Amino acid sequence: MDKWIGKPFLALLANKEEDRFTEYLCELLKARPVLIRFLSEVCGFLLPRGEDLTVKTRISFDSGIPDLVVESETVRLVFEAKVASLPHDDQLVRYAKDLQEWAHGAPGRQARLFLLAPQSALSTINAQLALADAGVNDVPFAPVSWQGVATTFHALANSTEDRRLAAHLANFAELVTWRMEEANRPLTADEVQLLQDPLIGVALCLAFRTATATSELLKSDPLLGGSVQFWGPKSKSDGLVSGWNVRDVFWFGVWIDAWAKLGRSPIVLDVSKTPSFDRLGIPADVPKPESARLSQVDYQLVSLPLRAGIDPAEIATQHAKIIKWYLGMH
Repeated sequence: MDKWIGKPFLALLANKEEDRFTEYLCELLKARPVLIRFLSEVCGFLLPRGEDLTVKTRISFDSGIPDLVVESETVRLVFEAKVASLPHDDQLVRYAKDLQEWAHGAPGRQARLFLLAPQSALSTINAQLALADAGVNDVPFAPVSWQGVATTFHALANSTEDRRLAAHLANFAELVTWRMEEANRPLTADEVQLLQDPLIGVALCLAFRTATATSELLKSDPLLGGSVQFWGPKSKSDGLVSGWNVRDVFWFGVWIDAWAKLGRSPIVLDVSKTPSFDRLGIPADVPKPESARLSQVDYQLVSLPLRAGIDPAEIATQHAKIIKWYLGMH
């Protein structure tokens, strides 16, 4: 293997947090074995034999300036990277249209679009639907997580013979894990800005009121009534929670740590105490359980969906129906 001559210190010169992560990643991908493993294991893309790829950040296209581009004469892979923000409304659609036009420009060209973001954020972004609505069907799209990159780089750090490269691969993996997963770290500038926005507090208040309305609906059901007991607000080993026990089997309510882990919604239904559900038997309009590990405990959690422009009472009714379905009341 040729000696890696990447310049990871360039990441320190970037102004935005996600640009620093992307610059660091770009320099590591300039080592061909790292690039091949990244593309195959993280992105699911098998590099054509003998293909000579370049890796660059912030190349200007007609559609905008994507964060990372891996390309050759016949391959163009575009990555939009996010750390503490979400893509702009039509950002991915514009990139996909540009890639589609490029791919159609000559025979044998391969184009791919990727969204690189924290695992918890990927679940909140329905980019595939947006691309389909825009009629962009010829460019494969895949969400990939920073945590997946960290896992691959950690394994590579233990196997590469280039000691300098190994050290930076391990450092990058540790940085990703610290930034995306570690609870006891300083707030970033982006997080401070988010927490200074009173709309965040307003939205959480509305979420808790919706959960409260759901509890009242469940209490009004004669088959449940006294089995719905308030539990919280309190802090326990697996995070800050405020909600209700139902029949001493389920718990639902606002669970901040689960929300940070899964995304989707701060209102969560914990179905961990029940036998495994046949996922194929769950109706399409009922959200499915997801696995989450919080404070060394494995949970099965259902994120109760929130939707814009719908009366909170209607959302509470939908949540009550979902909880009743999991209780077998259907």
